[in-house]
Amino acid sequence: MKGLWLVGIAAATRMVPLPQLPPQTEDLEQWLHSHIHHTQANDGWAAYQRRVLDWCAPFWRPEIVSDYDVLLDRDLWEAWSHHPPRFGNFTFVLLPWHHIVELHGFRRHAPGLNYAPLRDAAALFSKLSPHYPHVVVLSQADRRQILVMERRAGGATAREAHTPGSLSVATPLSDALSKVAVRFTTRLESLARLSAGKRPDPHDVPLPLLFRASREVNASSQERIHRIFFRGSCTSKLRNRLARDVVATATLAVDVGRCGQGGKSKYPDYAENLRKSLFVLAPRGSYPATFMLGEAVQAGALAVYVYEAHMIRGKRLGGKRVKGGFRRAPAADETHLTHAAIEAQLPYANLGLRWGDVGAVATDDEIEALPARLAALAAADVRRRLRTTAWVRPLFTANGARLYVELVLSSLATAGARKPFYDDS
Repeated sequence: MKGLWLVGIAAATRMVPLPQLPPQTEDLEQWLHSHIHHTQANDGWAAYQRRVLDWCAPFWRPEIVSDYDVLLDRDLWEAWSHHPPRFGNFTFVLLPWHHIVELHGFRRHAPGLNYAPLRDAAALFSKLSPHYPHVVVLSQADRRQILVMERRAGGATAREAHTPGSLSVATPLSDALSKVAVRFTTRLESLARLSAGKRPDPHDVPLPLLFRASREVNASSQERIHRIFFRGSCTSKLRNRLARDVVATATLAVDVGRCGQGGKSKYPDYAENLRKSLFVLAPRGSYPATFMLGEAVQAGALAVYVYEAHMIRGKRLGGKRVKGGFRRAPAADETHLTHAAIEAQLPYANLGLRWGDVGAVATDDEIEALPARLAALAAADVRRRLRTTAWVRPLFTANGARLYVELVLSSLATAGARKPFYDDS
């Protein structure tokens, strides 16, 4: 096993203090509500926020979001677009980022890529006032991906330079996003930054990668099968190994399918397996985040987050090509993170949630030993983790994620801060 070590640069940035999770005797959703304090003032903020939301509204029209309209950001738009909450002067810029970036970019083909939503988003950001701190929720999208899209758009528009009405340069959306005060990110980019020897971005706050409320997995109190379960697509080299390397023990069964075979195509069956299983593997995909983390918690199972820094599938993500169709993740080096370093970047760590209390964390080097490690957990320890998982479940729902965003902004406004982290550099 390779040596694991903690990157020492992580402590260089301190987060503005947030309330810490209460004892499990308290109702978590009520606790969240009790720590959200709205700003009351009669000034120009309300008119400006309304104007920004009016600019956002055209991006939610059916021709942009009709496909795959199942993500958290839809519920946030419906909750905040008519009655946006106020915390200091933080102003919401609510866009369906996944649709703008992927469904009108990476996944579109003939007769060509449609970069219009990307350009329109850049135009929107160019109109934002510098006098207000802005907030975005990047649901299943990230700044690097947007940068790649912009470069592609630049190439496309260069060929169209002589076409009347076409643009000759790429839109500067990634630059605009780098200046946004608070970015709630769902792809755990901070883990990729740590693995590359960089510290987390002081504007980023992690959120779990979630579907909207209508697609949440119902929890189950039934007796669970003492097994490890996994189904998923082949979006990382790590996932390709699971069916081969995760082997049953004398006391712990294994139902780990080959990635890409079955997957979530029959979602009701997949959800039922989550509800029946004791342990659910939640390995990273093309990006460090995975929907399976939230889905497992929603189902009441113990989620085992498995992180691997380097090998990802997809030419669009860049990096040097290696065997098997995978590429080295952008800027990845030989840095290896401890469990504690990984846990510190997972959702809600800033509230005091330690993933080892909910499920477990592992790295790619530990896959073969993982079944024995989980089988060795004492029955009392397993029961404690199941209780904790059931208690934190509200945080892994669309409503809980919304309340968390409001709690963070409320805390920043109370502290007089314009971004989530103090910059100690």
